[in-house]
Amino acid sequence: MKAEERARELLAHYPGPVPVDVEGIAEGEGLEVVEWRLHVMEEMFLWPCIAVQRGLSQAWRRWVIAHALGHHLLHRGNQLWFPRHDDVMRRRQEVRAEQFAAWLLMPQDEVGRLRSLDLWHFAEYFGVPQECVTLRFTK
Repeated sequence: MKAEERARELLAHYPGPVPVDVEGIAEGEGLEVVEWRLHVMEEMFLWPCIAVQRGLSQAWRRWVIAHALGHHLLHRGNQLWFPRHDDVMRRRQEVRAEQFAAWLLMPQDEVGRLRSLDLWHFAEYFGVPQECVTLRFTK
């Protein structure tokens, strides 16, 4: 299933206002969000927890939770797979998790209404990092 389709399916199951309650969705999926001091990455999926780097801004916290949720829902069972030579599959999974986060946190109905906003206002409205807004418009 495509990242976009899975995000839309999840939003239909957990309807609510914008900004999307990503922590509530994670909880509804049986996952607990915990803060840890991570030295190499911003998030890590350790079933049944999503470990999030301490000290992230609220926008980045929401983003990394959605990203980890994408890993959990799109390619469950191989989160700790670290290839030694060929990381093409891992990069593909990272792209899909980023796409999932973008579609989850910036739902289609709202995006259609707000197309004329600049990136800063768009990020502010959806509660996401400004750097991540363009991911919503790439396939």
